[in-house]
Amino acid sequence: MLWLNKNKRIWRTAILIMLLVAIIGPWTFERINVPSKYPCQSPFIRLEGDFCGQPMSGIRIFTWMIPGMISSIVGLASGGINFIDWARQFIFSSFLFLLIIPIVTTILLITGKESRYLRLIHLIAWGMAICFVLLVGFTTSLSHWWELWGTWLFLGLAICILILELLSLKIKKEMV
Repeated sequence: MLWLNKNKRIWRTAILIMLLVAIIGPWTFERINVPSKYPCQSPFIRLEGDFCGQPMSGIRIFTWMIPGMISSIVGLASGGINFIDWARQFIFSSFLFLLIIPIVTTILLITGKESRYLRLIHLIAWGMAICFVLLVGFTTSLSHWWELWGTWLFLGLAICILILELLSLKIKKEMV
């Protein structure tokens, strides 16, 4: 167990690299309406009913974040959208930050900026990221969950890093 504390940078870096692979992988389906009497053409697959879907990378989800926030603010200021639609768009865009914050805190911990406050934020951020990824994972087509391996890899790695961080904290407390 002492190895865990001595090699924090190594396992944090390894998990961070694997997280980048997970983000590149598919997270959701871009859905299109194709009546069920017609086949879905590759790369689309039949999801359910009259819908086909193409696996969509997690990177595309990240690219929606900033433009989504900007367009929601501009829409509200110009009167193009009502407050409810603005709130929905803004909140969705804000939730995507739940995936970025734990990555940033991991990078800060790798660079040696370790403090009690940062570790607390780090643990909370990973817990919230797990909740968000579960929400994303269970609101997509569950009949094709295996094709969205990016989501599930991210979830598994997030759980692993949370467990490793908690073990590391426990070891540190026992040593004091």
